[in-house]
Amino acid sequence: MNKNQRLYLIIGVIIFAIGGFFFLNYSNEKRYSWKETYKIDEVQPYGSFAAAELLKSLYPDSAFVEINRSVSKELVMDETGNSNYIFIGANCYLSTSDIDTLLSFMIQGNNVFISCKSTPSGLLDTIFSYQYCYDNYSSFDMWEDTIDYLPEELNLITDSVITTNFYHEELKREENYKFKLKHPNKYSMYATAPYFFDSADCYTPISKLGYINDHTLNFIKISYGNGNLFYHTQPVFFTNYFLREKEGLEYFEKSVSHLNKGKIFWDEASKIPLQYDDFNKARSPLSFILSQKSLRWTWYMLIVLVIIYLLVFSKRKQKIIPYVPAPANSSISYAKTIGRLYLGPGGHRKIIALKMKMFLDHLRTRYNIHLHEMNEHEIKLISGKSGIEQKEVQDIFDKFEASKKIEKVTDDFLIKFYKAIESFYKHWK
Repeated sequence: MNKNQRLYLIIGVIIFAIGGFFFLNYSNEKRYSWKETYKIDEVQPYGSFAAAELLKSLYPDSAFVEINRSVSKELVMDETGNSNYIFIGANCYLSTSDIDTLLSFMIQGNNVFISCKSTPSGLLDTIFSYQYCYDNYSSFDMWEDTIDYLPEELNLITDSVITTNFYHEELKREENYKFKLKHPNKYSMYATAPYFFDSADCYTPISKLGYINDHTLNFIKISYGNGNLFYHTQPVFFTNYFLREKEGLEYFEKSVSHLNKGKIFWDEASKIPLQYDDFNKARSPLSFILSQKSLRWTWYMLIVLVIIYLLVFSKRKQKIIPYVPAPANSSISYAKTIGRLYLGPGGHRKIIALKMKMFLDHLRTRYNIHLHEMNEHEIKLISGKSGIEQKEVQDIFDKFEASKKIEKVTDDFLIKFYKAIESFYKHWK
């Protein structure tokens, strides 16, 4: 892949990523997650954030306690009988110790309010002492491809609108409440059974509180000990999606009007299957990202970009070799500079003085002769140590003295002085 192809690929990927981001996050149609989570901190349509906040406002003097580990560990017994336990979710996962705790909680006069789609069979079996008083089928979401596999005794509700009301005259409304069940691109169907039976074998009294579609019981009260169990089979009615409307708010307020005025225990832990030892294990950062459509597609695009980067840029690259200019030949420039310095006006005299200074330095370093004044004795000393005739040594000093006196030092004079000193250097010993 050449540089141009690589550049076009990178530009194309960037444009695709930006376009996908804007498409997912700035579409004209608002995007929501229609998953029924029933979580207290979930503001999506089928979360329970609004229900929890409404309970706090309806009972402002009551403490609101969130159970996040397990019922048996965090539900505090209240001997005064004024407390309430509330669960709103798709399935209620109660262990044996959780069920025993709830039973003890009701015996002391407290209320248990459970709204879930699946039957809390362990709790009901204990209350009914395994009498044949209820059917294991409750209200639950169905899709079109499961219709053929439903039991015959189930009544299938395929209408997108479910009506509901209360039995109590003070709570019952003249016109039924209507809930339009909406999921992405299709409506949910609800399957219901004759949930509680009028059986001769059932000795536990059941108070009928509410119904759906004019005939099917969906809200009941069972007395246990000094307390009560309130069981509701359509938790979706209590989600954010329906509580945003006046009709949904009114239905919720009437449903929880049976509660005591004391402390409220909101159960979040029992929404998670029992195999999760810790509630937080089901809420990892990655699971949250994958649960949100926009974040999920952003995460997938990030992975694709990383893979493309590794494929394109994983090859070893040689570092750029820096440009090093060739060294310039400055010897000619240096010679010209020196020439201009000494060959200008009066330059010959300076050259002779410099050459003489170097000559005297040579005598000091090589022969240890320090000249203070020029005389015949010094000339003989230099001649004796260097092996140069006395006449030639005397000629050097004579020319130097003459250069000081003449008006203009000519080229010829400079050359003769230069040759005299060079002759000394060539023949000294």
